[in-house]
Amino acid sequence: MDAVQDPTPVTPPLQRHLQLETDLFCFGCGYNLHGQIVTHDERLGFLICRCPECGRFHPAAMGVSATRPWLARLGVSLIMSWILTALVVIGLLSFFIGLMNYAHFETYTTYANQNYNSATRFRVIRNITTNNPGYYDEYWAIRWHYFVAFAAALSTALGVFFAVAMWHVAPARRWRILIWPVVVSLLTFLIWYGNENITSVFSWSVDITFRYMMLNLATMTLGLLIGRPVTRSLCRMLIPPRLLQHVHFLWRCDGLTPPSTKGA
Repeated sequence: MDAVQDPTPVTPPLQRHLQLETDLFCFGCGYNLHGQIVTHDERLGFLICRCPECGRFHPAAMGVSATRPWLARLGVSLIMSWILTALVVIGLLSFFIGLMNYAHFETYTTYANQNYNSATRFRVIRNITTNNPGYYDEYWAIRWHYFVAFAAALSTALGVFFAVAMWHVAPARRWRILIWPVVVSLLTFLIWYGNENITSVFSWSVDITFRYMMLNLATMTLGLLIGRPVTRSLCRMLIPPRLLQHVHFLWRCDGLTPPSTKGA
């Protein structure tokens, strides 16, 4: 009798795709296994793939469902939203910090003409010794200490935001962000210098810029120091103990023991 030949084995539907088509992260090193080769383990009876970084094997079809790709997309969308929100907060706070400096320039200077026959105008410092009962200037309704107070408050808030948003950054690297007030002050001065004829008040403008820069550095440093302690206190007051586990990173990043989920 002729030997009966075995029919060609039919490839199961799950083996038609020879690579992983979804995001699956290695349990050992966190490497994204998307695109890795998938094989069928005869001993285990299911599909597996191997991490190219640490060599650990993973079940290839674990957790794969119709909702998994959409959950991954939602996670990416939330990350992008957080990045955009952080950029907007940093941009707005920086803008208003620079605006306080520029408003100081604008308020305490005024246009003047070189002579009656010339239309050239330049900036001069206002005469603050004017003592005329009938004289009123709307600009003097705002004094310099208001600008200083607003700039200090905004710089402190920016330092607090950096301290909380950059919790994952090492302390030695986190302090590099103090270059930001210097950049904001220099940009403000360059805008002022580029838009106005300030030859007669140049040294005064440099002095005011330097003072605001030092103020912003000091208050932003204060914000970096008190940012996480203040945030931790607010979290303990406003968030129920069981939900505090979602912000335990605020304690762990400083080497502290997270609060108990059972409350006091």
